[in-house]
Amino acid sequence: MLFEGNQCVTKTDLSPGVYDDFIKGLGTRVKLSDDDVDYLLLAAKTTESVDAMEEFFHGEQGRYNFVKYAVTKNERGKLDVAIAIHHAMWDHGQEKDPDALARELQEQSWKGALVDFDGLSEQEQETWRTKAVDFIRFNEKKQVTPEEKDYWTIYFHDRALSGFNTNCIDTLLDEKNK
Repeated sequence: MLFEGNQCVTKTDLSPGVYDDFIKGLGTRVKLSDDDVDYLLLAAKTTESVDAMEEFFHGEQGRYNFVKYAVTKNERGKLDVAIAIHHAMWDHGQEKDPDALARELQEQSWKGALVDFDGLSEQEQETWRTKAVDFIRFNEKKQVTPEEKDYWTIYFHDRALSGFNTNCIDTLLDEKNK
């Protein structure tokens, strides 16, 4: 099972205490590491902070998070926040069905919004099956090489940026114009 999602959030006029609660809740929901939550909390201590962070944890119950954010202190001394998060979590558990995972990977990609898995050519379906088998094998390993981790981090990073470009920019602009 694979879950991927994008979340785009803007908040204005947050007091430092409300900002802290917001960040801690967000961190719990998308399973950010304690270090990343602490780093986001530090943004409230500055006049302006714009940054991105990324983390990848392989394994049968793994996850990937990519967070881009901007926190500014407004003229009233309160915090204005814009955060774009892409998160992926998977749990292969006992079931390691490459066909089901290939379908999930393709359907959650930008291409999945255009073409259903069954509408792909046999060669395209096989490409997704191969990626699914590789992903399952990678996550079964107890230790991975830096190159293997980089490959899958880049894979999810590209999916994150595609999701941000498709979903988050419009959402953040719509929120700003309300």
